[in-house]
Amino acid sequence: MVKELDKGRIADCFRAGAASYDAAAVVQREVGEELISLLRPWLLEGRAGRVLEIGCCTGVLSELLCRACQVEQLYLNDLVAELCHTAQRRVAGLCRHGERLPGDIETLQLPPSLDLVISSATLQWIEDLARLFSKIHDAMASGGLLAISLFSAGTMQELKALTGAGLAYRHDEQLQAMLGEGFALLAQCRQERRLFFPSLQAVLRHIRDTGVGGVARAPLGMGSVKELQRRYRERFATEDGLPLTYVSTIILARKKAS
Repeated sequence: MVKELDKGRIADCFRAGAASYDAAAVVQREVGEELISLLRPWLLEGRAGRVLEIGCCTGVLSELLCRACQVEQLYLNDLVAELCHTAQRRVAGLCRHGERLPGDIETLQLPPSLDLVISSATLQWIEDLARLFSKIHDAMASGGLLAISLFSAGTMQELKALTGAGLAYRHDEQLQAMLGEGFALLAQCRQERRLFFPSLQAVLRHIRDTGVGGVARAPLGMGSVKELQRRYRERFATEDGLPLTYVSTIILARKKAS
């Protein structure tokens, strides 16, 4: 299990997968749509004033949010600076003002008085999530909303079982505890999805095309691929092909009044 993340490698993988991300990231889009659907009733009069999106990537969630409500100020953060540009272009004309905030969200200074902090399919990459939640809390206006979805325990369990490589995905109970006393939990839900592929090469291509290969220990040689595919088929194969599991957790929370 990977405990210390190489942020440079993670950025390189997402940068390399940027062109293929929108087509390949089917689950990520579905989770983002579900997040927006759950968030919409909590937005007063369909408005969101000062918004920070963490991990905007190509702007899939950015666009969904801006089409769902009126956003006055949108701060677009991503570890990959070029992706902040991509997302900003994508929402041009859909929100009053979009501003790029590139860099590692764990070390960046956050804009003040935020009304909404939103993130999808990103926070599983954060090393100290409890500390980030505290940092977000301090940057929020009273009553501000936190709307997040992230991949949680059970995600890519097939590959982790066979290789030992993978993120330290959190359990739902851990996520609740990390919110701390400053947030009131409004909603939490968990959903499991499986994609099916004809071969291990197709699984690995999907991982590459969605940019999530940043925890791989080393490239697999041809012999290793063949052996891993044999074991994958032997243990997990179904009539639909080789499965790859995604488990997503959505959390909506509100900053408690001081």
